[in-house]
Amino acid sequence: MLDMSQSFLFAVFLLISCNVQPGFSAPPACAAGVTCPPGGFWSEWAYSGNDTDCATPCGSCSTRLQTRYCLSDHLNCKCSGASSREVPCNMDVCMSPAQRSCCIPYVAMAIDGKFQCGPFAAKTEAQCCPVGGLWSEWSSYGRNDARTAYIRTRHCLSESSGCPCKGADIENSTKCPCKTLANEITCGNSEIQPYNYPVFDINDEDCVGEAMFERSDATGIAYCSKINGTLLAAYAFKTPDGKCLYDHAHLCVFYSSRYRQIFTCDLDTLEWRYDHTSDHITSYNQYIYRNPDLC
Repeated sequence: MLDMSQSFLFAVFLLISCNVQPGFSAPPACAAGVTCPPGGFWSEWAYSGNDTDCATPCGSCSTRLQTRYCLSDHLNCKCSGASSREVPCNMDVCMSPAQRSCCIPYVAMAIDGKFQCGPFAAKTEAQCCPVGGLWSEWSSYGRNDARTAYIRTRHCLSESSGCPCKGADIENSTKCPCKTLANEITCGNSEIQPYNYPVFDINDEDCVGEAMFERSDATGIAYCSKINGTLLAAYAFKTPDGKCLYDHAHLCVFYSSRYRQIFTCDLDTLEWRYDHTSDHITSYNQYIYRNPDLC
């Protein structure tokens, strides 16, 4: 003969045994062309702290903090909703001699095939899988161990949420990966004008570039002008934010010769750095003076 508590547990056993729980299902695909899901794309909720941080051993009597972060934020796809919440912890039903099985307002029930104190708040937010999945940003390029290629990687942020990514997670290049420097012809002013676009040679082994700037000109057009008593050449560059950068970088006392300028590839930004000033640039040119002072 079963007593009341045993009868209750037996009923719960039947409820759990007969309760068929749905398996994990991936979010539906977003509409064609949608790369930013409505409301953004959140990570899964995760507990803060250790698994033993719950203040009570059973009954959903205490809460723990859960946090999540916006996976799509770096794509300028903002998330809506809270990034933290308090949820019940240690949800197992308290057994005798506890005064009650579950703390108010929870009751014993079958949840995901397990006897627990619930119910829990239903999930009201629905995410869709962005087209192609959601990738992290590319890492910086780095040399492989054999020093035969430059390699960068990324990882699929949405895969753990049931949204696999399309595309490669690794890129490699045997060439220096920095972007090509353009011919700068837009930074002229009342003093100087563009004239010579020196060849830009790249050493792929260490991602260093160089350009040979002129000290003199056979046609009689002067590259140099006297500035504060010294003959100096003029360069013009364009920075990534669209500003013109000027430099008087080499002396013109050695005629019929050229001057080497060094540039270094920034493997984080994939932009060239003009080593003389350490500025990042997107284009360059050697300019001539409109009215050179050679005296």
